[in-house]
Amino acid sequence: MDVQCRAHISKHSNLGQPLQQTNCAGVVPSGTWRTKDGKYVVVGGNGDSIYSRLMAAVGRQDMAADNPAYADNSRRCEREAEINEASASSVALVDAA
Repeated sequence: MDVQCRAHISKHSNLGQPLQQTNCAGVVPSGTWRTKDGKYVVVGGNGDSIYSRLMAAVGRQDMAADNPAYADNSRRCEREAEINEASASSVALVDAA
């Protein structure tokens, strides 16, 4: 997670404010997404193996790094909205705990 993201999370944690959907520029997928129970989780998966495990966990193996369209972070940046939506949609279906 980059310095800008850590600073944002720290700021909101110290203020007791809930984090809104916040992405880290150049890291796809990344975001702070609301769970089914109304809590927030921070997700980031820019490394190829981490990304592929995340896509498997959210039921989107078709979007894993072995697919040339998602093979590396630079290609994933081109599909940021699609990938973050898939990740956020899956997070919204489960409780944080």
